[in-house]
Amino acid sequence: MTPHPEFPFQPSSVNDPEGLIKVDVARSLDEIMAALTVRSIIFMGEQSCPYDEEFDGNDFAGATHLVVRLGGEPAGTLRLRWFAGFAKLERVAVRREHRGGQISSALITAGLDLARRKGYRKVMGHAQAHLISFWERLGARIRAGRDQPNDDKEGALCLTSTRTSCAR
Repeated sequence: MTPHPEFPFQPSSVNDPEGLIKVDVARSLDEIMAALTVRSIIFMGEQSCPYDEEFDGNDFAGATHLVVRLGGEPAGTLRLRWFAGFAKLERVAVRREHRGGQISSALITAGLDLARRKGYRKVMGHAQAHLISFWERLGARIRAGRDQPNDDKEGALCLTSTRTSCAR
């Protein structure tokens, strides 16, 4: 078995010769606040999500938060929740000025790596329709028989470490 990198994580797939992109598990109040601040900027500020919808009571219920930093400044975050047969990747948020580059890929790669390190072979999530091609490049597939993404709602996705089918 190949040893996994420890966090903070610097994905080898990211072209970051200066080492400015770092992804870490939020372990302190300061790191949790960084994650929640980025989420607030994106979901409440940009997308006008109601507070009660964004902060759904699951942030401290068996969840792990990752924060990606660029030169020490919080640039993005995601939340992972752990279930019996799968992990759920949620609340992926990247600040507008860092989208379209390597920040998102570094964050997702670190989240998938953490799930694999914990023994999960299946990671589920939801994505907005305009982001489906990004998720497909990372190996995601739309789950058949589930909500399909459109302009008004997110659709169900499945990511697996073994490229097996995504059964319901």
